[in-house]
Amino acid sequence: MSEYRDVIAKIVAWHENYPPGIVRCLLRDRLGRDWFLTLKQVYVTDADLSETSNYPLPGTIRCKVLATKAADNGREFATVEIDPPVTNLTVDGADTFEVWTDQLIEHPGH
Repeated sequence: MSEYRDVIAKIVAWHENYPPGIVRCLLRDRLGRDWFLTLKQVYVTDADLSETSNYPLPGTIRCKVLATKAADNGREFATVEIDPPVTNLTVDGADTFEVWTDQLIEHPGH
């Protein structure tokens, strides 16, 4: 399987004014772990954000679905890789996550 979707995330803070603006996002994996990713705002929203925006805000992060499986409880989850693969998205450099498939949506076009 190799399809692209967007994973639902929260934009939690403005990070830097480097054009077009860098934001900090929260992605919660299927085990409930919170991952904080730092991305250009154009990768997560069509909104025109700034340091004075009222956070948190909804966002999505483009990802490649690498595989899907059923958990022990029968609920389906996916292993996803953030696209574009950029190093140091998270504090520990992670770019692959397991998320519930209901956290994935068709790419909305941002």
